[in-house]
Amino acid sequence: MTTNELSEDIHGWLLIDKPMGIGSTKVVSIIRRITGIRKIGHGGTLDPDATGVLALALGEATKTVPVLGDTLKTYRFTLRLGIATDTDDSSGNTINKSSIRPETKDIKKTIEKLRGHILQLPPKLSALKINGKRAYKLFHQGLDYELSPRKIYVKDISILQRKNINEVAMEFTCGKGGYVRSLARDIGELLGCFGHAHGIRRIASGPFNIEKS
Repeated sequence: MTTNELSEDIHGWLLIDKPMGIGSTKVVSIIRRITGIRKIGHGGTLDPDATGVLALALGEATKTVPVLGDTLKTYRFTLRLGIATDTDDSSGNTINKSSIRPETKDIKKTIEKLRGHILQLPPKLSALKINGKRAYKLFHQGLDYELSPRKIYVKDISILQRKNINEVAMEFTCGKGGYVRSLARDIGELLGCFGHAHGIRRIASGPFNIEKS
């Protein structure tokens, strides 16, 4: 039996623990080449600097992709205080600094304001389209552009550990369209100290989790 003959009988979800340094589109290309499956969709992208659950729909399972797109996703990341970057994560260039380091209790009070339905401004380095072009491509071309705030749902946000005076380990569960980098930026701004995200890792995407990837 050839790879193409085998691929015609493969239908379902394949969970990938995506490593850093490779984008979701590249992962799809690799799986397509290995399996010979032409119809592959995904339940939400991860950019190259993020790791974790990337759920791929194979064959007839692609018909269920819209259902997964509306489910909750959970991320873990480190909030780095005192520095704002142009990408809202640690891959970017520093654009603002502060010597202020809020206490953990103040961070807990602040994140309570970000639960529920909120307006969030997507990061510059997002996959959203502006006049037909991806925002991250415009960013890398050095072009100036504006993104509009979008309404998202934040189910939960919590502090896992205060690592040190500069870093806070956090967990974030949100609905469609939520960005960890924007969340880190907004927390920093609300605290008056600036902030950005580091080590973004998706641990759950709808019914799928990292343990099964």
